[in-house]
This record gives sequence, structure tokens and C-alpha cells, in this order.
Amino acid sequence: MPPLDFPAPYQAAAIGNAPENTQSKAKLRSGLDSRFVDPFTVVVVGGLVALGVVFWLLGRCYPGSGLEQIGQRSARELAERREALEAEDLDQMLAAHNARRRARGETEVTAEDVEARLLRERSEQVPRPDGVDGPTDAARSAAHKWPGA
Repeated sequence: MPPLDFPAPYQAAAIGNAPENTQSKAKLRSGLDSRFVDPFTVVVVGGLVALGVVFWLLGRCYPGSGLEQIGQRSARELAERREALEAEDLDQMLAAHNARRRARGETEVTAEDVEARLLRERSEQVPRPDGVDGPTDAARSAAHKWPGA
């Protein structure tokens, strides 16, 4: 028999004396549609679906939220807490301000008085030409005259 121009592993297949583990492309292609591939796919996909259902039920039926489990708070809870702290700060500042006014013999002010004064001062401000909220440089310099300037 003449020598073949194929590399050694393929010479046996070319002659027809291929070992049992060497298959042609047609046999290999048909082997992917075997009876073992379908059950494996069903098991893997079924397992993933079951895992997803378990996680969904766990999240749906477990009391509380996931944020509580890791020590976090929701945005709504944070906003409510911030508003409560700001109201408490306002009450403390107003109490301290009124204590100083009482010590000087002046009348006390309420939160409504402070709010009305703030609104009045904001309406008296000259609007800035660039559209930014706040006094212009001219209004700022007129409000802050230095002695001897």
C-alpha cells in the first residue's frame, strides 16, 4: 500500500481502519440529537425555573424588606427622619433665640414670624440678571458697607 499524504491520526480513517472512538462528521452531527441531550436540557432548565420560583416565593412571603436585613432604610424612611430632625432643629433654634430675646427684655417670636420675615426679605431682593436665585453683586455690596469705605 502506498504512503498516504495525511497526518498519522487521519491515515487510519482514510484507509477505513479507524478506531472505535473516531467518528465521521455525519455520525458526530447525528450524535448531538441523541436521547441523552434532551433530558439533560429539561433537567437544567427545570432546575433554573424551580430556583427562580423559590427565590420569588422567598421574597414574596418573607416578612419585612430586604433593606431591613442588611441594615438599610428606604428613601421614604430617610426623608421622614430628615424632616423630623429639621423640625426638631428649628424648634431648638427658635427656643434659643427666644431665650436671648427674653434676657434682653424683647418679645418672643414664633415660627410664623420668622417665616414671614424671610418671605419679606426674599421679595425685597433684586433679581439677578443671569437668572440665578439670590442678590446681585450690586445689592450685596450695598447691603454690606464697610466702615470708612
